[in-house]
Amino acid sequence: MTRLDDLIAGLPVTLDPPDAGSIRICDITEDSRTAMPGSLFIARSGGTHDGTRFIADAATGGAVAVLRKRHTSATPALAHHDVHSEMATVWSAGDDREVARIGAIIAERFYGSPSSSVRVVGVTGTNGKSTITHMVHRLLKHAGVGAGLIGTVEIDDGREVSKATMTTPPATEMSYLLSNMREHGCAAAAIEISSHALDQGRADGIRVEIGVFTNLTGDHLDYHKSTEEYARCKAHLFEMLPEDGLAVVNADDPWHARMIENCAAQIIRTSIIGADADASARLLTVSAQGTRAEYAGPWGSIEATSPFIGEHNVSNALQALVCAHRLGLTRDQLERGLARLTTPAGRLECVSEPGDGMLVLVDYAHSDDSIAHALASVRPVAEQTGGRVICVFGCGGDRDKTKRPRMGRAAAAGADVVFITSDNPRTERPGAIIDEIRAGMTPEMLSRCRVDADRRRAIVAAVNEARGGDVVVIAGKGHEDYQILPNGSGGTERIHFDDREEARRALEARRSAIVEMKHTYDFWTAGGIARATGGELTGEPGVRLTGVCTDTRAITSGCVFVALVGERFDAHDFVRDAVQKGAACVVVHNDAGDPAVPVIRVRDTGAALMDMGAAWRRELTRSRVIAVTGSNGKTTTCRMIDAVLGVSLTGRASIKSFNNAIGVPLTVLGAKETDDYLVAEAGMNAPGEMEPLSRVLTPDIAVIASIGRAHIGAFPDGVLGIAREKAQLAAHLAPGGVIVATADSPELREVLGNDPRVVWVGEADDSDVRVVGIEPTEPGTTFRADDQAFTVPAPGRHNALNAALAVVVARRMGLVDDAIRQGLARFIPPPMRLQRLHLGGVTVINDAYNANPDSMIAALRHFAESPVTTAEHGRGRRVAVLGQMLEMGDHSDALHAEVARFLRDELRGRIDLLVTVGTGDGGARVTGAAHHFDSLDDAAIAAIASMVKAGDTLLLKGSRGVGLERLIPALEAKARCCTTSG
Repeated sequence: MTRLDDLIAGLPVTLDPPDAGSIRICDITEDSRTAMPGSLFIARSGGTHDGTRFIADAATGGAVAVLRKRHTSATPALAHHDVHSEMATVWSAGDDREVARIGAIIAERFYGSPSSSVRVVGVTGTNGKSTITHMVHRLLKHAGVGAGLIGTVEIDDGREVSKATMTTPPATEMSYLLSNMREHGCAAAAIEISSHALDQGRADGIRVEIGVFTNLTGDHLDYHKSTEEYARCKAHLFEMLPEDGLAVVNADDPWHARMIENCAAQIIRTSIIGADADASARLLTVSAQGTRAEYAGPWGSIEATSPFIGEHNVSNALQALVCAHRLGLTRDQLERGLARLTTPAGRLECVSEPGDGMLVLVDYAHSDDSIAHALASVRPVAEQTGGRVICVFGCGGDRDKTKRPRMGRAAAAGADVVFITSDNPRTERPGAIIDEIRAGMTPEMLSRCRVDADRRRAIVAAVNEARGGDVVVIAGKGHEDYQILPNGSGGTERIHFDDREEARRALEARRSAIVEMKHTYDFWTAGGIARATGGELTGEPGVRLTGVCTDTRAITSGCVFVALVGERFDAHDFVRDAVQKGAACVVVHNDAGDPAVPVIRVRDTGAALMDMGAAWRRELTRSRVIAVTGSNGKTTTCRMIDAVLGVSLTGRASIKSFNNAIGVPLTVLGAKETDDYLVAEAGMNAPGEMEPLSRVLTPDIAVIASIGRAHIGAFPDGVLGIAREKAQLAAHLAPGGVIVATADSPELREVLGNDPRVVWVGEADDSDVRVVGIEPTEPGTTFRADDQAFTVPAPGRHNALNAALAVVVARRMGLVDDAIRQGLARFIPPPMRLQRLHLGGVTVINDAYNANPDSMIAALRHFAESPVTTAEHGRGRRVAVLGQMLEMGDHSDALHAEVARFLRDELRGRIDLLVTVGTGDGGARVTGAAHHFDSLDDAAIAAIASMVKAGDTLLLKGSRGVGLERLIPALEAKARCCTTSG
């Protein structure tokens, strides 16, 4: 118990009767319903009630004293029932705000001034209060410091955690909680302090050591009436700070200066956009798994990955770090804590599972600014996975109506699809609220909106709308587990409703539907293959199959054998052989006898194989399919993407160069339902070949690595025609899919135009992801993409550009840059792509896999810039053996002449010996070679080998049909001979 005169000493109040100071106070309350014998009742008026109306009720409960304002000429005269004859009255000459301030001071005194012992961090701002207090609390806890928390979501008094009922509790409760924290060993407490609480004086009694300002946007204007009034209330927190306190203000918000106009404490300004600040942060990467950022402040610099999403949370984390550092945490403690930081319940809280193929998040955003920030935060995640952003939201009833159209605009601007629904409509008609939301949207925005006033139905519809890679944000209610609805008679009813529960139910129903759908169609049976191909099945449909084979030399037990027909073969001749070796089913279009296994007869087995691939692709609902094409670098880029994704995910890539109408479906049919990804190469030799491959692949990410002049002889309109054909890879792009394309091809730019699905990657100044700083290094090439440095263990500028494509794909698959670097380091270049061999004293650069003018020039440029072997008597020679570029058609002479000009004009004097191989009528002779051979027969091989000397570096570059790699055995034999002779 505390004497009444001790509680009011020095305060601007009058006690009636004057001798009542000896009254012992055993409790203090602002709620007359909780008054008990010995209570002091604080008759504070709030926004919708007058506390003096409840004095009699408090007296009935046993209250012995009341704090209230004195009536003036501007207020009604005292009614008889206002004052109970047995109660002492503490009169305040001030207004309701002054009564609240005095009441808060009395409450703090009653509980022994706990805020003098527990260091208080008070956080205010429109958005981010819950997250920052949560982060400060967790940082302290992770460092072993006792800490309390008072906020919107929960209250932790150091011993027990309970659900919060309001953002900032009444002053009496706040001091009570702080006293409990002191008793439970808390050294500090993080407290959300709302503008309502500041306006009503709820925090005036406590000592706030650290005040934090997050931001200020248009909200609560139904209460504050103007933004300036709203800011004035927020600024009061910083006027309260002691001289030895600390103000932490977000310098990125223009209202931060208003906050500290009358602040006597030390000030630390924070920024994530490079503003003049004492502490700053820089976002590095963001993915579904977390956010990596660099934080600099009084502690020095920390780079860490934290399991939260979004740039706004980087700003929140930065301010939390400043607070925790002020409270005594070291740099190492901060760094360890950052890695474990999460956000509070209902703040971009994930409710989906990894196998769902989408990200479903529940967030408390309920203003235009907070919705804009939430959607902007998840946009990079959706872009990385090639998905869309879907938003579900509504606006609360009986609250600030001015923000409704603004919220509509913000949601439609930030999301691809918007579901407008109810929030807490309270006494308002939900349809009227929705109409006010829609009033802020343009016709284009409205075209992307769905409306359902039933929030449960809207959540289900959004989850079902989502496709692989999409991000669904269910905004507005966050951690709340209720909904307030009109009751039909002018009042309201409160029902249990939790967005997280509803979303999880919708996801579970979706999973069950997918499983049920899969169970109705078992692909890997004879009946399943017949259904996929539209063929006629003879035999048992339930026969289980293990895979697909098209070559009897590679038959596996239980497979289905597809009898393909080519220019030089007819696999129907080998059906019996396939069955004898273990095939359990055959697909044919010619007579194949009676093979004693189920037979599926189709019109064309080649088309049937494509149909099988397309059907199995539809079953791969978990897998993200990445299709790669390009005039050059397809296989290399595929291998790079596979190497990088394999660091964090499970999947597979095309084997060899399986990139045609046979190889592509076989690649798809080799994928497993449990794979996270499939990387498939797609090639073409003539117009019309790419679109069917796209139909089979239905890629989530289509990668176009380069546009050059390979196969140009088949395209009358030249490179533009090649670009059009390559772009057909995206003809059947999966919903929400993305195209990752080279920005360095003007022809591809012309074809794809302003397609919003394209991410341009390259050296062009206007690239979405610009590649710069390409430099040779050991063991390959370094480059920078989005100002991040990477190294790929492969030589050449073209390989840096291929690797940049892999970086962009991996980011869209959710990998962070550190994992991408690790994956690139694992990459092994495919054979005969600038493959470096050391044969005795000779270095061979084997790039003989294929050639066109662009790859020929790239190889020659790399060769001329590469170091050469040092011979016994000086520098070794550069020897180039160039094979004819085939499939150039009518362009052949001109294109070979182009290579000749490059050699003459760009590399004059840098190639010591030039040898060409190929027929003269194709232009191979025009390169000005010292030696020329029409074909690479045994005599030519021996002659070229004899020209090579110890210390030489030899480039082999030519089309696949020339077969320059056949020189290597002769050079190896020469090296062995020389070694033996020595």
